[in-house]
Amino acid sequence: MTTLTHPTEAAELLVVRARGAPRERGRQIGEAAAPLIQRMLATYRELIESSQARLKLSWAAAVIQARKYASYAAGRYMEELTGMADGAGATLDDLLVLNCAEALVSDPPPLKCTSLALGPEWTEDRHVLLAHNEDWWPQDEHTLYLIHAEPEREPPFLALTYGGLLPCIGLNAAGLAQCCDSVYPTDSRVGVPRAFVARSVLGASDLAEAASRAAHPDREAGYNHLVINQEGDILSLEASALRHAVLPDQAGALVHTNHYLDPGMREIETDPEGLTRSRLRYDRASELLYDGRPHSRASLARILADHQNSPSSICSHPQEFRDPLDQYATIASVIVDLSEMTLHVAPGRPCSSSFRSYSM
Repeated sequence: MTTLTHPTEAAELLVVRARGAPRERGRQIGEAAAPLIQRMLATYRELIESSQARLKLSWAAAVIQARKYASYAAGRYMEELTGMADGAGATLDDLLVLNCAEALVSDPPPLKCTSLALGPEWTEDRHVLLAHNEDWWPQDEHTLYLIHAEPEREPPFLALTYGGLLPCIGLNAAGLAQCCDSVYPTDSRVGVPRAFVARSVLGASDLAEAASRAAHPDREAGYNHLVINQEGDILSLEASALRHAVLPDQAGALVHTNHYLDPGMREIETDPEGLTRSRLRYDRASELLYDGRPHSRASLARILADHQNSPSSICSHPQEFRDPLDQYATIASVIVDLSEMTLHVAPGRPCSSSFRSYSM
């Protein structure tokens, strides 16, 4: 295990190893991560119940709404989630709420995530790199863990997740790595939850299959799926419920945050003027990426730790004065080195936490 230099040594994350059929694999994950799953459930119950006046939603109502998505989500990933619930001593309804949260919370959760993909011509050692800041509710920082899984019909994978969420940020043995950025379309509907779609993309064997899975015809809405292979070919697919667009990379590199970049997708974006924070992060990350080549894992770690334009910076710190529903922070930073098939994770803020390295 190696460490990228940062001021404070990070604690090693729980690594859950799971194999076998989907439900059995999920059960192994649920048993190993039960305290983290239960902690996330308690946090989200409190968050929703304390925000009923604003959300017009109770936990019981959230369960009823989440059940509408269940038939669309049926299949191996629903079996995986069912096993997680069994192993953690939770109900499937509860874990469905967690995995449908972005669809159920009508007030959009806080803006989040900055992602960068670099082909070999952009790096000092010609390695293929993917970097990502996961920005979300600060409480979820305490429920992070890794899953090293060996599915029966898909490539083995190593991924970061938290609480009761299906994993999607990581790499697989087919040589693909994925991270996701939330986007905000006006055409969301009841369908396959975006968390299930992202989990499916993590199981793809090549970029063509990843694109097909990301553009599932019955999806509820979508993320921007930033996927890269070991040759440095980049797929950035922006999705809504009814549209999707594939972005051209910028000569072997690409940056994405939380607003649509494709002109056609921008036509259906919710409140484009409200996405200023996302644009600030996009402009700053692009400046640091394109002006700072060639890059390394260390230089990407510095980009992820950047504080310019705070509180709308790439590295985001908790805003304690905000309403609980509006709080946000970087809860983890991830750098994938596909040339070495390693996943480097800094829990919390990358400005003060070291990256620990985990190998396939």
